[in-house]
Amino acid sequence: MRIFNIIRNKIFLLTAFSYLIVANVVVGEGLKPPTNIQSIPALLTAILEFVVDVGKYVIPLAIIYAGFKFVAARGNPEEIETARRTLFWILIGGAIILGAQVLKTVIIGTVEGIQGR
Repeated sequence: MRIFNIIRNKIFLLTAFSYLIVANVVVGEGLKPPTNIQSIPALLTAILEFVVDVGKYVIPLAIIYAGFKFVAARGNPEEIETARRTLFWILIGGAIILGAQVLKTVIIGTVEGIQGR
């Protein structure tokens, strides 16, 4: 009986996913992009802005999480070291995310300088 249920579930999932794939292929043929992004640099800029906007809210929450890890360590040296590493990497990641706009500007300026624009 159990084998029958497994086979029945697999057949159901295969047919359900096959209908979803066919529907996506048919619907996706005549669609235009939903955004006004027409080039790869514009797409990368939009993605970067989204990541920075999300990072502005996630980074403080992650720092609070690291603080909770310090409090939960209760003097245990191993857990304090884990909390320190967590805080360190959160700060490094936050600096990279929030500094990404500056990095983008520097890279674009360098490339345009090389191209002679």
